Amino acid sequence: MTLRFAPEDARRGGLKILGAAPDEGERLAKLFAAVGYETVLGELPDGADLQPPVFVLALRDAASAAWSLCGVAAIVIVADSRIATVLRRAPSVPVMLYLEAAAHDRLAGTLEASHPDIAVHRFEATPDGERLLHLRALRHFATHAGGRGEV
Repeated sequence: MTLRFAPEDARRGGLKILGAAPDEGERLAKLFAAVGYETVLGELPDGADLQPPVFVLALRDAASAAWSLCGVAAIVIVADSRIATVLRRAPSVPVMLYLEAAAHDRLAGTLEASHPDIAVHRFEATPDGERLLHLRALRHFATHAGGRGEV
């Protein structure tokens, strides 16, 4: 099943949220819709087309698949250590990566050396950590929207 959330004001782009639990996904979708993103929750091949620019927010279970996506403007990934299986390949679109604490401690140095152009942050599952993720995601999406890069 696919859920779609319309922006409350001017549309900034489309956002596909992957790998989220239902409650978490709906909360995130509403958060991004409130600032202008037409947001869709669902699986990758669901036929729910979004008008460009299209962005992806991928959470843990969808992190490795999102690393290889193409045809979107930018991706923000929240990952655990399973992401290590795909890090040899360079992503084909701009990626911002959030790693859970154990994965960050283990992989941050490797990522810095192999993909110096990718912003890597430590994910903190706290209200402040989630707010920082949201703000950085907005900036990342705005930067790669084809416009002025303002939030």
